[in-house]
Amino acid sequence: MASLQDLLTKRNLREFAGGSIYSRGLSYYQAGRAKVNFADEQEAECVVRGTSYYTVSLWVHDGNDLGATCTCPYAMNGWFCKHAVAAGLAVSAHLERSGGNLWKQRLDFLLQGVQKMNRGRSRQPYWLFLTMMQTSTGWQLAPQHLWADQVPEGVLPANPNEIAAMLPDLVSHNNWLMGYIKPGQKNYQSEGCLNGSLDEIGFANLLLQQNRQTEYYYYDYYNRNRAQFGSLLPVVARTNLPLFLGDTVNPVRRHLQILPDPVEIGLQFERNESGIRLQLVSTQGHPIFEAGQARAELLTSEPVPWLLAGDQIFHIQSDIDIEYLQPWLRNPIIGIPPQQEEQFLEEYFPTLAEQFPIEGPEIQWEEIRAEPIKRLYLLEEEEELQIHLRFGYGPAEVLYDKKLPETTVRRQPESWTLFRVYRQPEFEEQAWGEVSSAHHGLKRSGSEYGDHVFLLRSHVHPIDFLMRHVPRLLEAGFEIYGEEKLKSARVNRNQPSLSLNVSSGIDWFDLQAVVKFGDVEAALGDVRRALKRKERYIKLADGTIGEIPEEWLERYKHLFGLGEETDDGLRFSNHHLTMLDQLLGEADRVQYDPEFQRRKKRLLDFEGIQTRELPRGFEGELRPYQKAGFDWLYFLHDFEFGGCLADDMGLGK
Repeated sequence: MASLQDLLTKRNLREFAGGSIYSRGLSYYQAGRAKVNFADEQEAECVVRGTSYYTVSLWVHDGNDLGATCTCPYAMNGWFCKHAVAAGLAVSAHLERSGGNLWKQRLDFLLQGVQKMNRGRSRQPYWLFLTMMQTSTGWQLAPQHLWADQVPEGVLPANPNEIAAMLPDLVSHNNWLMGYIKPGQKNYQSEGCLNGSLDEIGFANLLLQQNRQTEYYYYDYYNRNRAQFGSLLPVVARTNLPLFLGDTVNPVRRHLQILPDPVEIGLQFERNESGIRLQLVSTQGHPIFEAGQARAELLTSEPVPWLLAGDQIFHIQSDIDIEYLQPWLRNPIIGIPPQQEEQFLEEYFPTLAEQFPIEGPEIQWEEIRAEPIKRLYLLEEEEELQIHLRFGYGPAEVLYDKKLPETTVRRQPESWTLFRVYRQPEFEEQAWGEVSSAHHGLKRSGSEYGDHVFLLRSHVHPIDFLMRHVPRLLEAGFEIYGEEKLKSARVNRNQPSLSLNVSSGIDWFDLQAVVKFGDVEAALGDVRRALKRKERYIKLADGTIGEIPEEWLERYKHLFGLGEETDDGLRFSNHHLTMLDQLLGEADRVQYDPEFQRRKKRLLDFEGIQTRELPRGFEGELRPYQKAGFDWLYFLHDFEFGGCLADDMGLGK
């Protein structure tokens, strides 16, 4: 196993530190800045004087390696520093000089500690406190002390706990007291401290060490110091050490109090003839942000925002980035003119009430605990049909929110009354899943529009959605709004009715047809063309879309297909009478003129072709089939039907 002296060669030290660091450490050693506290063959401790005093420990590591630590910031990053080089050279020389007398060095070091403690016991009494001051590296907590027994009797209170509240005034009226207040330089001892526990004294000593490092290593420690300062404030709040705001000239300018619990900020509203006065306040009743008070100052934002307002230090409990509260710290009041009051109430008031505790004489709260109602709103945005999911809770209405909040704040229109709506997240989540199913032809819009917005699936036409899926959604318990405001897609869900009026001509029938969807009439030509093309939808006179029932496609295809279109309707020949009568029987309402009824009755009463007398003056004799043809022509004449005689009938035309 190697000894410490074997490892502390100049060659090893140069390899450990590098040429530049070794040269600086060598100059420290040659200047006598390294003092050996103790050393033996396995370990050693030195104090090296640099910009401060740093403690270096050296030891044999794993039998053949050199271990080293230093309290300087450079060594904290794991590097072999110049102080370790100076200490290694000093220990090597010390071991070489000591020879076999190392045991004496260890005992001398032990006795030095005893003597130091004995000297400490005779130290004069002091009163320990902390000063918060600004330095080049930001805010800093600096330990200070007051030599209590040197102050003339009767100037300070007899009870040390009363000194903090009185000290700023005492110093301002008795400037000579500053001569007895000193900043901490060396570590404080427990003997003589009038007001600090062992833990509090140890905390003060840690602050001393940190401040010495921060002052020298400004660039490395600036950002770190900001975070350390914010982390130290809660520790100070848990101690009994007094805290003052001050500087190097007067470290006790103001006595400060750290609030141990976070402060929640709120908003206070006042309304008068000048409009609305909106003020940032504290909800704990502390005098923070109030009018006429010195503006709040941000001390640090790490790890949480800490503020100084008046004589109080506190941290904010808020989800808002402190950057966005900075304008409020400079001026905690906003004025809203009367002419913009409604805009404020409509656009900002409910949202502010949802994010902050609010108070004010005008504000009324109403708790809403009601069963939710599923609602869908149909809107057209950029020629796209959107469906928005909302829920009605009594007089209030809320949008679906994927975060599923337990409560939401809404404002009663044209008032300062706010509804605190207690929502049912499970119900809303179930409804959201129901709407987004393929059964209803909708899909989620995702982050593009918001979780409450749904769009039509690619294969679903807006008309088909309105005709087919909206009724299904109604059956599923959803209320549907906004359909009447749609421009590109409005439907008429009334079942169409067909009214017919039949009038007779010389050898034809005129059919006047009226198709209505509720109170809206459809053009007969449009219906006829749709039936011919087997189309389901037609546009009505009011711009809505009507659906032709599927059974009409079969029922009325002959009726509207055979007739000749006229200005008033359709015209049919006499020989279409029976077919026309059959088709008309399926219409909703039919009116016939007397002539049609007469022709219809005569045709229905027909039992056969009657035998007719031949005309007078006819000469000749007809064969039986010729006589039958003659009777058949009489039949056509009597019933006003048209007919055709072919050459090969043998009737002798």
